[in-house]
Amino acid sequence: MSTSGAMGMPEPKTRRGLSMPRVVGLAGGTTVVLAGLVYAVVAAGHPSTTGRYLTAPVRRGSVSLTYQATGDLIPAQTATFTTPGNATLSSLAVHTGEAVSSGQVLAVFADPGLAGQLASANASLLTAESQLAALQAPTHTAAASSAVQVADAALAVASAAVTSDQAAVSALTVTSTAAGTVTLLVSPGQTVAAAQPVATEGGTTYTSPVAGTVGSVHVSSGARVSAGQPLATISDPSLLAKLAADQATVIQDRIAVTSAEAAGGSASQAAALAVAQATVSADQSTVTSLRQAVGSLTATAPFAGEVVFASSSGATAKVVAVDSLDRQVTVPVPETELSSVHTGQSVVVTLPAYPGQKFSGAVSSVAPVGTYANGVSSFAVQIAVTSMPHVAYYGLSANVVIGLRSVHGQLVVPLAALGARGGHTVVRVLQGSHVSVVPVKVVLESTATAAVASPHLSVGARVIIAQPTSATGAKKLRTKGRAVRGGAARKGHGGHGGGKP
Repeated sequence: MSTSGAMGMPEPKTRRGLSMPRVVGLAGGTTVVLAGLVYAVVAAGHPSTTGRYLTAPVRRGSVSLTYQATGDLIPAQTATFTTPGNATLSSLAVHTGEAVSSGQVLAVFADPGLAGQLASANASLLTAESQLAALQAPTHTAAASSAVQVADAALAVASAAVTSDQAAVSALTVTSTAAGTVTLLVSPGQTVAAAQPVATEGGTTYTSPVAGTVGSVHVSSGARVSAGQPLATISDPSLLAKLAADQATVIQDRIAVTSAEAAGGSASQAAALAVAQATVSADQSTVTSLRQAVGSLTATAPFAGEVVFASSSGATAKVVAVDSLDRQVTVPVPETELSSVHTGQSVVVTLPAYPGQKFSGAVSSVAPVGTYANGVSSFAVQIAVTSMPHVAYYGLSANVVIGLRSVHGQLVVPLAALGARGGHTVVRVLQGSHVSVVPVKVVLESTATAAVASPHLSVGARVIIAQPTSATGAKKLRTKGRAVRGGAARKGHGGHGGGKP
């Protein structure tokens, strides 16, 4: 756009009202006029009313754009511990309201059956290690060929049983049949009946294949999953016990085969030695797994927090619930503002319950899926409140201000000073009694001011923001600028946008 001759352009005699797309402020631009008046008073002490115009000075400064919204203050993390399947509560180490540190013992459970399995596995490991030691000895007795065949046949039968058991155990893992978002999910440790729903994804409901206990959950509610992705695993104690028994039989049959083949020569001895070593390795893995399961009977705090529920009555499967001391707020951000919001962005949080206090925060995540309503999609933005002291009550209303964009060291004018001519944005500059129209480029707008750039505008110049409209010069003003454009006012739930220059 050429700007030559722009300075000194005479004011036209005929004046047309603003077009409707320009008038987006409250009460036909009243907010913009008031913003201009405030700007003029703050920047110059009092607005100039030279002649027929109300003016304000151009200054150099900063303009910031923010997004404001309201949400609820909740714990950043929560953890619930329930009585594991086939176990009982042995001791409860905490009480409601107690502050706990990460790793602190909360409760101890007892499971005699699991303890018995561990003892049996340890015995099998000792037997396998003894057989391995025997095979590694310098002398071995010969075994009949028929004995080897019988041992091999028994081993094949036992191995087939283990394969069948493992397939049945694998079938206890509920997997997604299609890509989608999980909207309902059971909790670990929950007891379920056969065919009871354990998860939903889109229009599909996934049910438990057997009656048992939810052993583990592989995704979280609201997560995006792909076809074939595991959702939850159901624990069937009777099936696991059968698998353990069949595995023990396989171990014994392998030992028998090893003993029968030991006298067949160095090659057979080497093969038997390899089998024995594999058996010891498998038994060691079983013992390690069972020890971990026994260790899980002790519930420990996964993070520092506060105990919000503790009960040893047995009336409910839930025993302990812990909320973290860290806080977070989730607010909806419309799609029109989403490109200006990113992880790690600074946020200021205030609580109506604690007036006068400001807390620091940062954007921790942005939901990948939005919610559509009234023609606009909104996305849940999660904000971690990093400087929040301990607050006993959750669910407090929290106001957040997200800084979207700022510019510094720019020429700043009241928003009411902006106008349009010939498809360009202009301001009108009053020099004595002469009015010049100066084209400008808008760098950033807030609800009250605009940062602009122009080679024909300087600091201290008086820009017109309003003028009397009555023929007698009565103090009845109308704006000569334009209303706030669609992208300038940033609003959330109960919030309002824009920042101070």
